[in-house]
Amino acid sequence: MSRKSVNIRRAMACALVVLLCLMAVTACGDTKPESTSATTSKTSSATSGDATTTTTKETVTTTVPSGSTDSTPPETGPFTVLTEGVEADAIRYYQGSENYPFSVIEKDGKCGVIDYEGNLVVPMNYEAIALTTTYAYSEEIKLCIMDGYPTEVYWIEADGTLVQDEGEGWGFEYSEDVCWYDGKPIIVDMFGPYDADRGYDYDEYCYLMEGYVTFGLDFTAYGLPSVIPIREVSELGEEELTYASDNYALFDLKTAKLLTGFIYEDYAYGFVNGLMAVKRNGKWGYIRENGTVVTGFVYDPVVQEEYADGYTYSALYTPINGYIAVSQRGKWGIIDTDGKTVVTPQFEGITQVDEQGRFWFKQNGTWTAAKLNK
Repeated sequence: MSRKSVNIRRAMACALVVLLCLMAVTACGDTKPESTSATTSKTSSATSGDATTTTTKETVTTTVPSGSTDSTPPETGPFTVLTEGVEADAIRYYQGSENYPFSVIEKDGKCGVIDYEGNLVVPMNYEAIALTTTYAYSEEIKLCIMDGYPTEVYWIEADGTLVQDEGEGWGFEYSEDVCWYDGKPIIVDMFGPYDADRGYDYDEYCYLMEGYVTFGLDFTAYGLPSVIPIREVSELGEEELTYASDNYALFDLKTAKLLTGFIYEDYAYGFVNGLMAVKRNGKWGYIRENGTVVTGFVYDPVVQEEYADGYTYSALYTPINGYIAVSQRGKWGIIDTDGKTVVTPQFEGITQVDEQGRFWFKQNGTWTAAKLNK
């Protein structure tokens, strides 16, 4: 069974478990991540205790000490430098329900929040900070802090204040997926038994996938997309599916028709903001929901991990605010949603772009904040 086929209804506390995985994920731009247990894509939420705000912490602001470098700053034609010399193991930008004017910073295993002037909005005192839904079936998406044992949970507001919260456990409700079998789509329970007579029905599938949430590297997207990647099944066994190949095709959920052949070797997350990263001939590129190719297949995965059973998990960044951070031959840059190169891949690391065009890049071991010259 493909790991990409599992859809899970997700609770508040279940999402917090995912944050523990995020503690091991390196930031955008580290070419050899130490761990790739980032977030689970194509998932949704279920049973959880109600979140209850208890206290509010004061905002703590300080200045990150500047690091030193022996080389001159890179060419700044497409952008303007805002802050230089920030020392950190990782910096990443998250897009929530509200547009955060800051990024998450990590150093020596501790996380905090930094603005684009180099000030710590939240001190680097915490074990994990990541983006998730605030409670089961919620479309409110915020940065969440997990810290200590027993775990303390805080939501980060757009002004940088922390609001304490509590989770009361979680549960899972497994749902179905769509496969192509004998020339037509069918809905299958991904944990069997498998029924060839269970044809595809759009309304039924939407009902089954209520609460669908996609968790990515730097984003959380709520709601079922209109087009999904699916695989072709050659045999329905009682306990497992036999796939015709490892490849994927694009399937239109509303028309129940294939939009492409089974030509993609892999995909990351599904369609987010109109684009999806797919793999062909060993490299990655971006396509639209109608199958139109937006970029060449020239990019490398941000995260990649091979499992003992031969399955390889890969992840790339998705469009945020009209831009995508990309990796090419070990260097990092930015493209827009039309596939145009905005910042040529040249850096050791880079973050996603916020709504004002600001981002961080890593060069000569330290991080620099910059703003695109739109």
